[in-house]
Amino acid sequence: MTRGCAPVVARICPLGRNAVKACRTQYNRRMQTAGYPVQFEPVRAEIAWGPLFWTAVGLGAALVIANALDGETQVRRCSICDRLNHDARNCPFDGRRERLYVVKTGRCDCCGRRVGMTEGHHYGGRGDGSKGKELCGPCRLHCGHGGNFRNLGINPRYCRLYS
Repeated sequence: MTRGCAPVVARICPLGRNAVKACRTQYNRRMQTAGYPVQFEPVRAEIAWGPLFWTAVGLGAALVIANALDGETQVRRCSICDRLNHDARNCPFDGRRERLYVVKTGRCDCCGRRVGMTEGHHYGGRGDGSKGKELCGPCRLHCGHGGNFRNLGINPRYCRLYS
C-alpha cells in the first residue's frame, strides 16, 4: 500500500509504489466515469497546538514557582580546585600571580633544615599572596605539590621526605 493513498487507489494502480500521481489521476478518472464527482484528497493529521501550548506554559509556571519557593541557596563549587564558595572565575589557584609576602630566612618551614637556597611556595594558590611558606626544593616538589608541579599547591603539615 502506498503512503497517502486510499486502499482503493493501491488496488487500482498497476504502476507500483513510485507512481502515486498516476494512481491519483487514474482513480479520479474511474470515479468520474462511474458517475461520482469526487476528487482524491490525501488524509492529513492535524496537531492540536492549543492544548500543547497551554500544557507547556503550565509546566513552565510550575517550575518557576517551585524554584521560587525552594529556600535552599545553591552552593558554588570550583571546577579547578574542587573547593566550596567560589567558582572557576575567581579561583585563587588559577588567578593572576600575586607577589608572595614571606620573609626569607634560609630555613625550610617543612623539614626545618637550613639550606642555601629556599623557594617561596604559594599553598593558597598563586592568586593569594598572603598564604605562603619558605620551602627547600625537594620539600616544595614532594610535600607542597605531591611529587608533580602540575598538582595544586597544598600546605604541608609534615615533611614527607625527612619524617
